[in-house]
Amino acid sequence: MRPPRTVAIPVTDNEKARVKDRIQRELATWTVQDEIRPLLRISGPGTDRNWLLFNSLPVDHDQDVLRIIDLDVARWPIEVFFRVLKTGCKVEEIQLEKKARLKRALMFYQVIAWRILYVTFLGRECPDLPCDVVFSEAEWKSVWKIVEQDDPPKAAPPLEE
Repeated sequence: MRPPRTVAIPVTDNEKARVKDRIQRELATWTVQDEIRPLLRISGPGTDRNWLLFNSLPVDHDQDVLRIIDLDVARWPIEVFFRVLKTGCKVEEIQLEKKARLKRALMFYQVIAWRILYVTFLGRECPDLPCDVVFSEAEWKSVWKIVEQDDPPKAAPPLEE
């Protein structure tokens, strides 16, 4: 293996201009700001905040705005899923030698990440829901014993706990 080295590559002004022009063309950014409140009929406490949604899709009609917002809303749970997969399940640290083994491990960890995400979102939406809706008695009692270091209660605690 070669030792690391530093390489200096000269960049001319012409190249900088081409790169800047390409970036501006590729990111023909559209913004959706205050016009969205009346469109979505948003009112009430906390709706007076200004926000920007940057986007590379053209916005010609109100339906385009709504579609872009739907896409952005759908993107967030996907990002959270992959964050759980990478940081919670630590899939980037898996060092399996064969492709088939890695594929099986990733499928297993994806189920775990999905379940973590499901329980997290369910706990936010229905915090008073008893945890035995999602976990078996053995599962929640084992976790309680480890986390609280005390005997579990007779009734299943709510998901928010």
